[in-house]
Amino acid sequence: MKICFLADAQSVHTQRWVRSIFDRGIDVLVISFRDAQIDNIPVYTLKTPKIFNINPSTPLWLRFHYFFGISQAKKLLDEFQPDILHAFWATSYGFLGARLKFHNFVVSVWGQDITKSPRKSLIMKLIVKYVLDKAVYIFCTSKYLVDQTKIYTKNDSKIRHIPFGIEGDFLIKEKISNKVLTIGTTKSLERYYGIDNLIKAFSNIAKDCPNVKLKLVGDGTYKNKLVQLIKDLKIKDQCVIIPAVDYLEIPKILSTFDIYVLPSIAPESFGVAALEASASGLPVIASNIGGIPEIIIDKVTGILVAPNSVEKLAGALLELIKSRDLRQKYGNAGRTFVKENYQWNINVQMQIREYKKLLD
Repeated sequence: MKICFLADAQSVHTQRWVRSIFDRGIDVLVISFRDAQIDNIPVYTLKTPKIFNINPSTPLWLRFHYFFGISQAKKLLDEFQPDILHAFWATSYGFLGARLKFHNFVVSVWGQDITKSPRKSLIMKLIVKYVLDKAVYIFCTSKYLVDQTKIYTKNDSKIRHIPFGIEGDFLIKEKISNKVLTIGTTKSLERYYGIDNLIKAFSNIAKDCPNVKLKLVGDGTYKNKLVQLIKDLKIKDQCVIIPAVDYLEIPKILSTFDIYVLPSIAPESFGVAALEASASGLPVIASNIGGIPEIIIDKVTGILVAPNSVEKLAGALLELIKSRDLRQKYGNAGRTFVKENYQWNINVQMQIREYKKLLD
């Protein structure tokens, strides 16, 4: 079997999928608009025209560059002769893949390409519908995303639910004993992840909890505003921002946390970061929004709170800070939940079975 992936080669999620497919004896080629090296896997970077010396990685250009590269991609397909063409993300690589008119074209929708983009403009909505119509199969990571995808396709029968599971490293890491109780998150420092609400909630309890620390791991466009917010709230001594780390380092980071928080204010299609925290044995406080309730079970593996509620978030933090037994109870239940429902190896096998069904 030979699979050609149209995907962002720099994405950790892309790299996880293509490596796992390759490791199971399947021949793989990646075609990407951004250059990256993936061990033992050929990656071809599409060249897009230089327009007024605009850097191809700028946010504005990223919205348009996927209109190009079709002739290069066709040539690569002719040379590689794949059995299946698999695009990750409907509104970019999916749009390129749909225009290639490949007979076994499938697409994975990952979140905002379905939940946000088609709602922002009529053009994006038409692109999404076009891509989903051309795809033989549509893969979704959560039941929430399945329901959202149904809005834009006439044929529900080609939708497949394949979760984005957790690898073994998260399940085997031992908890590091902290002198202070550490609350943390590994989400990007972007407005829609609600990190400012987490900082405000932490500020509300910080004076009464001097042995509690807030650790934010990540980078993003909202970082400067968050740094200023920490200064304004006078919690610099208890709050630290650490630059984003490589995905392979995330288990080590999580082992230093006692409580994980996912305070998103916009619907998340899945919430893999929270799932990683549960796999590491952490209790999770998360917003009750989007696909998050599928992976965080309220009062079982963590606490779900109303999005954008600083008061509710602060209350949940206090509840877990005060009870070590409750933290352990939720953390142990979360690890068990992940083992029973979200094993990465099982999810990869599900994907390969769908490939085989398509070829059969």
